[in-house]
Amino acid sequence: MSDNATQNGSTDSELTVFVGALGLVGNERYIKDPAGLVEKAVTLVNSVSGMKGQAVDTVYSRGNYTFTQALDAALEADVEHSAIDWRQELDRQRAQFSENDDRMTDGVRLTVDEKIEQWGLDEETDAELISDLEDDRPIAEIVAEEADISDEEWQDMIDAADTVFDDFDADTDQFTIEDNFDLYLREHRDVIPMDAVDEGRISRAKACAMGRTDERFYNDYFSDPATVDAAILLHDGTDRGMEAVEAARGQNPWVKYPSSCPGTVLEENINGDDDDIINWARYLLETGREDPEGLTDDQEAELRELHTDDELEYMGLEVEADEPSPAQAEPSDAELAAAEPRSPTGLEDDTRRATKVPPEHA
Repeated sequence: MSDNATQNGSTDSELTVFVGALGLVGNERYIKDPAGLVEKAVTLVNSVSGMKGQAVDTVYSRGNYTFTQALDAALEADVEHSAIDWRQELDRQRAQFSENDDRMTDGVRLTVDEKIEQWGLDEETDAELISDLEDDRPIAEIVAEEADISDEEWQDMIDAADTVFDDFDADTDQFTIEDNFDLYLREHRDVIPMDAVDEGRISRAKACAMGRTDERFYNDYFSDPATVDAAILLHDGTDRGMEAVEAARGQNPWVKYPSSCPGTVLEENINGDDDDIINWARYLLETGREDPEGLTDDQEAELRELHTDDELEYMGLEVEADEPSPAQAEPSDAELAAAEPRSPTGLEDDTRRATKVPPEHA
């Protein structure tokens, strides 16, 4: 961070800018032209500088860490990656704005009644879906009942609690999951059995983490990160991740009294007619939205040029039998979940998501 940055933002001579990679733009797995993406971002950062007549001193980015690193190499400004680990939001519940304001934030850990209300479900038309809903369990309960924790992990959890919490002393206190587990400690988050946490809750946690990260860019209460002077939001031309655009305008369902970006907000679709940055064919195959037989010859040829045999085989394309490639073809859970969250309900039906889930969460 520049020494000239003040607590509440930039100095009069220097700017702080947030560059957000939204939707598939935020998932490096589906970017086939990283250099083209960085070039677009650099052009927009320079545009902000030109409009303001000031140099950009600091750039914040979240989501795609590889993109952040490439941006850092391309800009003279300091580029910092800023993000909240979504796992620490898994227990966040709905909260009333204030005693005199009945509005509620969205929640991640929900009861059945809260799911019905937050998702806008109808008890008659959505009766079958509602009948399958359950209250979300506290993560500590899930860990206590289902996690397979090694001795080393257990000791790491104790040491972390001993270091951070004044009311816990490893020498005199007995550590238990029920009493001492805390999502704000990385060593505790690392033992969560994620296969025991439903997809909808994970998606809500990711959306929440992104929303709360963005609020830190716009709210001058925070000193780190400093309040930004402008937001540049790169999207894939769909509604994926567009809740970040709403957050920049002060519509953020994850915080009380959300702030808006105090300066310029630029939206850029990097999926225009002249753009060839997103690897749509790979995305469609890996998410089951397209079959290999549906590809054009050019699409298949490009995939074969860009990817290893293992990667092609994972996409469902035929490859010649040969020695296995050392490359890891199968995406991790984090990669497949993408940088932007899916439906907070976990529903696979896109039509139902569009009609039953608020657009900012779809």
